Amino acid sequence: MFVLLILAGQYSCFAYSLSASVEKEHYIQFDKTNTVVDTLTGKPVSGANVSIPSKGVIAQTDDKGKFNLNVNLKGPTILSISAQGYKPFSLTLTEDGTKSPLTIGITKSGKELVIDADLRHLGDDVFSSESANAGDFRVKAIGPYFHKEFYVDQLEKDAHVFLKIGSIIGVDTEVARRLNQGSARNGISSPTQIYVNSQKIGELKINGDNQEILIPSNLLRPNNHNQLVIETGKNLFSRKRIDYDDIEIMNLILEFK
Repeated sequence: MFVLLILAGQYSCFAYSLSASVEKEHYIQFDKTNTVVDTLTGKPVSGANVSIPSKGVIAQTDDKGKFNLNVNLKGPTILSISAQGYKPFSLTLTEDGTKSPLTIGITKSGKELVIDADLRHLGDDVFSSESANAGDFRVKAIGPYFHKEFYVDQLEKDAHVFLKIGSIIGVDTEVARRLNQGSARNGISSPTQIYVNSQKIGELKINGDNQEILIPSNLLRPNNHNQLVIETGKNLFSRKRIDYDDIEIMNLILEFK
């Protein structure tokens, strides 16, 4: 049995449902032969780089789009795929989601703007072993904030602009706990905050893939530099010091619809 995952474009509604299904930490044996295909044509994508950035594990698809990383993970864990001419892609691997070989659809580049495609660890490197995805953190934290400037050309009239977050793990909000994403006691955190040009545009309350936030058009500066800021949450039960939620986030993309 093969599982087809197409998490872009017209399939974004499916991606939203997947976002809420990321489970609490389990051991994952990711040792099956999987396939990367073109979302539109269904044809295999050869020469794509497939990696688990937090582990430093990388492979390349063959002429049939096949790859096998053959690793054991303490997940959920972020998988990254990059290929020439395609949008950066990431996927949260879970125990249930890797029981069968995966066929993963990636989408060719279009009008989107890739703000950042690296794995970023926000927080203070202090977290409970029961925190959501604690066992997966291998990248040193850059602090509670992520800043990145990006340039926007002239926007089309009536354009709808969204910030797509490819993958996020480690969020320890009350909503995430209700969805069984982590189990630490006295560790509930506030949501991750998202800002564009100093104005808050939304929050991230759950872990998962392809979450989108609408950016009000009046916040963007056409033909100019803009700034994205992501602030991780804070432990709502901490009294002695500010205890930041440790999260990992990957693939920040502006989508124009």
